[in-house]
Amino acid sequence: NGRLKVKGVTATSDAAPAAGAKAAKDATAEDLGKVIGADGYIYDNVEAATAAGTTASAIIAYVGTAGSVDASSSTYKGLAIALTDANGGSTCQWYTNIKTCVSQTNVIATAITYMDGIASTNTLTSDGHTHAAATAASSYGTDRPSGVSAWFLPSMGQWNLIVQGLATKQAGSTISTDLTTFSNSTYTASNLNSVITAAGGTGFQSSYYWSSTEYSFSYAWDVDFGNGYADSNHKTTNSYVRAVFAF
Repeated sequence: NGRLKVKGVTATSDAAPAAGAKAAKDATAEDLGKVIGADGYIYDNVEAATAAGTTASAIIAYVGTAGSVDASSSTYKGLAIALTDANGGSTCQWYTNIKTCVSQTNVIATAITYMDGIASTNTLTSDGHTHAAATAASSYGTDRPSGVSAWFLPSMGQWNLIVQGLATKQAGSTISTDLTTFSNSTYTASNLNSVITAAGGTGFQSSYYWSSTEYSFSYAWDVDFGNGYADSNHKTTNSYVRAVFAF
C-alpha cells in the first residue's frame, strides 16, 4: 500500500498515486472543477480517479487560503461538493417544526459571512430534532480521504464561495460577485453545471438547495439555482441537498 499525507494526517491508500499526482492539500485555483479521490489526490475527473484505482470523492469547488473556508479550522482552505445530490436525489425538509436552532440572520450581506457549516451541521444532527437536510448531508455515503472534514450542509457563506469558484472555472477568469437576493445568471444551474458534469458529477437541479444558515424562527436560507440567487423558504418546504467537505 502507498503512504500519503493529507492535512498532516498519514493514511493508507489502496494504491500508489500516479507519478506527478498532486495532493489535495496542495490544490490551487487551477484545480477548480477537478475531483479529489479517496486516496487524497487530485484527478481530472471521475474516470481518471477510477483508472488510478481510487474512488472519486468530490469536485473541487473553491480554493482559498488556510483557514478561510470554515470557522472550525485554521487549516482547511478548500471546499469540495459531492458528485450527486444527497438524500438519494430527492428533496427534503430543513426541519419538521419551527424553532431557533443555529445562528440566524435575515440579512443576506450578513448571511454570506457565516462560515460555520461544520458546526451548524453538527448541532442540527445532534439536538434531538428532525433536521432532514443536515442529516442527509452528514450521512452522504461516498468515501472521503483522511484529513478532510466530515460531509456537512454548507452555510450561506460557504455556498457563496462555492458558486464563485464554480463560476470562475466556467468563465476562465475570477468571479467574485457575492450572492444576493436578486437573480444572477452567472450562478444558475444552466451556467454552472458544465463544470460539474465535466468532472463526472450530476449537475444541480434548477431549483432550491438548503444551507445550514437560519433566516428566522421558521425560515432557513437556500440558494435558487434556477435564478442564481439567495432566498429563504419555510423550514417545512422540500428542497434539495448537496453535501460538502472542507479540505
